Amino acid sequence: MRSVLDMYDYQHGIAELYGTLQDDLSREVFWARLQADAEKEATINAESQFTGMLKLIDLRKAAPEKEALDQWRDRCKQLAQENKRVILYGTAFTGRFLARHLLSTGVDFYGFCGRSAEKFPHGLMGKPVVTPQWLIESGRDCYVIITATKNNGSYQEIESFLRQSDFPEAQILSSFWEDCREAALEWVRNFQYFEFPELYEPGTAFIDGGCLDGDSSIRFSKMAGKYSKIFAFEPDTISKKLCEANMSAAGLHDFQVIEAGLSNRIGTAEFFATHSESSFVLSEHSPEKPLPFSGEYTSIRTVILDDIVGNETVGFIKMDIEGAEYGALHGAERTIRRDRPLLAICVYHRPGDLLAIMDYCHRLIPEYRFWLRHYYMNSTETVLYASIKSLTR
Repeated sequence: MRSVLDMYDYQHGIAELYGTLQDDLSREVFWARLQADAEKEATINAESQFTGMLKLIDLRKAAPEKEALDQWRDRCKQLAQENKRVILYGTAFTGRFLARHLLSTGVDFYGFCGRSAEKFPHGLMGKPVVTPQWLIESGRDCYVIITATKNNGSYQEIESFLRQSDFPEAQILSSFWEDCREAALEWVRNFQYFEFPELYEPGTAFIDGGCLDGDSSIRFSKMAGKYSKIFAFEPDTISKKLCEANMSAAGLHDFQVIEAGLSNRIGTAEFFATHSESSFVLSEHSPEKPLPFSGEYTSIRTVILDDIVGNETVGFIKMDIEGAEYGALHGAERTIRRDRPLLAICVYHRPGDLLAIMDYCHRLIPEYRFWLRHYYMNSTETVLYASIKSLTR
């Protein structure tokens, strides 16, 4: 338990970090990120538990999924004009995300459905929350939009329940989230990590922590034009081979793909391999985050960045390594102190990462200036940028 004095020091520390943020957007993202992380950890009123996440979404520079959302809005509007009742199946974030868009654009719907209906005795967003049993017994005239996502099996579970209950097939609508997801991810792939190209020192090395398929390294090479070397890290064997193939096909030069995870120690770690962006080191996995729908347990090698780069001058470090960022930065201490590179570090995988990573980097290099940007339509993809340079734009 912290002493009262410790708490005052903690408050001072937050204020000091806040003062290093370089623009209004970064400051807004800072508070929204802290709120979203706190809501993950806290037991609070079920209706307000996604407030921080929704703020993060609103702070993006673009809403690439808007066209898909508008198509769903028009579909719901048409059903409403035909006096059809629309039910959003799911009371979690994705259901509220669609509901907010519908209501904000003047389109009404009947209500929500969810197994946790008892948590909403007064409804949700001004709408009733019915049980799955009510839907089967009394709502067979309803049109159901399954708002759960497909990547963790929830969508399939709901769809199977409705079909096994002989709910009218034509009234089960597909998942709106998948339509939005592809557009949003394409925008992320085009902009994340490389928001500030002018902060990179040309002719220096790039660290691609979590290279997956090589896309980040390829995008870096186009942004930088001139660089000395690319060190790419990918512990998943299948993804590592894909990364090498893609980088070679793109004509990259002087690159090395290391089949290992970045850490603060040399050794091994238990790893959950999905051969996608969802792979992670088990010890760094945030406990409230569900395991991906499919994958396999394996063991990977862990390395220290300082040992790998040696005397190579590093100008840019990007890390998106599923919660292992804090430890990996400790393994890069010598490099960061020596070269003071541009950093693009993901701070959304574990609640507390934002403050811990900002504090560590600020203590290493007090001259670092910080920027925060959020890129996706949920609480993922928040990136902390750090540089000793200032922006002229």
